[in-house]
Amino acid sequence: MTKQALIEHTVAIMNKLPEDKAAEIARFANLLMESNNKLSQVSDQLQKMRELLTRQLNELNVKRDATHLTEAPTFHIKA
Repeated sequence: MTKQALIEHTVAIMNKLPEDKAAEIARFANLLMESNNKLSQVSDQLQKMRELLTRQLNELNVKRDATHLTEAPTFHIKA
C-alpha cells in the first residue's frame, strides 16, 4: 500500500467514526508526529555532536603523533 493510499484509507475510516473518537485519535496521531519530530531533531543533534567529537579526536591524535615524533630519541650511528 502506497503512502497516499494509506492516508486515504485512514481518512475514510476516520470519517466513519463518531466525532469524539475521531478527534481523540487525531490528537493521539498529532502527539505521535510531534514526538517523532522531536526525536528526529535530537538524533540530528547527536549526529552533529558525534561528527564534531570525531573531528576533535582526530585533531588530538594528529597532535599527539606529531609530539611523539618530535620527542622520539635520536640514534647516532658511528662509522
